[in-house]
Amino acid sequence: MSLYADNDGRFPDEAAVLVRFPLPSTPDGTARGDWPWVAGHVLGQCGPDEWHLVVDGLPELAEPDPDDPDGEPLFPACFRDASELRLS
Repeated sequence: MSLYADNDGRFPDEAAVLVRFPLPSTPDGTARGDWPWVAGHVLGQCGPDEWHLVVDGLPELAEPDPDDPDGEPLFPACFRDASELRLS
Protein backbone atom coordinates (compact mmCIF):
# COMPACT_ATOMS: atom_id res chain seq x y z
CA MET A 1 0.00 0.00 0.00
CA SER A 2 1.41 3.37 -1.03
CA LEU A 3 1.15 6.45 1.11
CA TYR A 4 0.88 8.52 -2.07
CA ALA A 5 -1.82 9.18 -4.64
CA ASP A 6 -1.40 7.99 -8.22
CA ASN A 7 1.15 10.29 -9.80
CA ASP A 8 -0.27 12.31 -12.72
CA GLY A 9 3.17 12.45 -14.38
CA ARG A 10 3.82 16.19 -14.19
CA PHE A 11 6.54 15.51 -11.59
CA PRO A 12 7.16 11.74 -11.63
CA ASP A 13 8.31 9.85 -8.55
CA GLU A 14 12.09 10.17 -8.10
CA ALA A 15 12.27 13.00 -10.69
CA ALA A 16 14.96 15.62 -10.18
CA VAL A 17 13.33 18.99 -9.57
CA LEU A 18 14.02 22.51 -8.45
CA VAL A 19 11.88 23.47 -5.48
CA ARG A 20 11.26 26.77 -3.74
CA PHE A 21 12.77 26.43 -0.27
CA PRO A 22 13.83 28.98 2.36
CA LEU A 23 17.53 28.78 3.17
CA PRO A 24 18.81 29.56 6.67
CA SER A 25 19.90 32.94 5.30
CA THR A 26 16.42 33.77 3.93
CA PRO A 27 15.13 36.78 5.89
CA ASP A 28 12.00 36.24 7.98
CA GLY A 29 8.90 37.46 6.20
CA THR A 30 10.27 36.73 2.72
CA ALA A 31 7.38 35.80 0.43
CA ARG A 32 7.38 32.18 -0.75
CA GLY A 33 7.57 33.39 -4.34
CA ASP A 34 10.92 34.99 -3.50
CA TRP A 35 12.46 31.87 -1.90
CA PRO A 36 15.41 30.49 -3.87
CA TRP A 37 15.18 27.46 -6.15
CA VAL A 38 17.02 24.49 -4.63
CA ALA A 39 17.68 21.03 -6.11
CA GLY A 40 15.57 18.15 -4.83
CA HIS A 41 13.70 15.05 -5.89
CA VAL A 42 10.11 13.83 -5.76
CA LEU A 43 9.12 11.21 -3.20
CA GLY A 44 5.51 11.02 -4.39
CA GLN A 45 2.35 12.90 -5.26
CA CYS A 46 0.05 13.53 -2.28
CA GLY A 47 -2.99 14.99 -4.00
CA PRO A 48 -4.24 16.66 -7.19
CA ASP A 49 -1.62 19.43 -6.98
CA GLU A 50 0.75 18.51 -4.14
CA TRP A 51 4.05 16.63 -4.05
CA HIS A 52 6.25 15.40 -1.23
CA LEU A 53 9.90 16.26 -1.89
CA VAL A 54 13.38 15.93 -0.48
CA VAL A 55 15.54 19.05 -0.71
CA ASP A 56 18.98 17.58 -1.33
CA GLY A 57 20.79 20.24 -3.34
CA LEU A 58 22.64 21.87 -0.47
CA PRO A 59 24.75 19.75 1.89
CA GLU A 60 24.54 22.44 4.57
CA LEU A 61 20.82 21.67 4.93
CA ALA A 62 21.56 18.04 5.88
CA GLU A 63 21.75 16.71 9.43
CA PRO A 64 23.41 13.49 10.54
CA ASP A 65 21.09 10.51 10.96
CA PRO A 66 21.57 9.32 14.55
CA ASP A 67 20.18 5.88 13.62
CA ASP A 68 22.56 5.30 10.70
CA PRO A 69 25.99 3.97 11.67
CA ASP A 70 27.30 4.88 8.20
CA GLY A 71 26.46 8.53 8.82
CA GLU A 72 24.21 9.04 5.81
CA PRO A 73 22.79 12.58 6.02
CA LEU A 74 19.12 13.41 6.42
CA PHE A 75 17.88 16.16 4.12
CA PRO A 76 14.76 18.24 4.74
CA ALA A 77 11.47 17.22 3.16
CA CYS A 78 8.56 19.48 2.25
CA PHE A 79 5.24 19.59 0.41
CA ARG A 80 4.83 21.86 -2.61
CA ASP A 81 2.32 22.52 -5.38
CA ALA A 82 3.18 22.74 -9.08
CA SER A 83 3.81 26.51 -8.95
CA GLU A 84 6.76 25.87 -6.59
CA LEU A 85 8.36 23.10 -8.69
CA ARG A 86 10.34 22.86 -11.91
CA LEU A 87 11.79 19.78 -13.55
CA SER A 88 15.56 20.06 -13.61
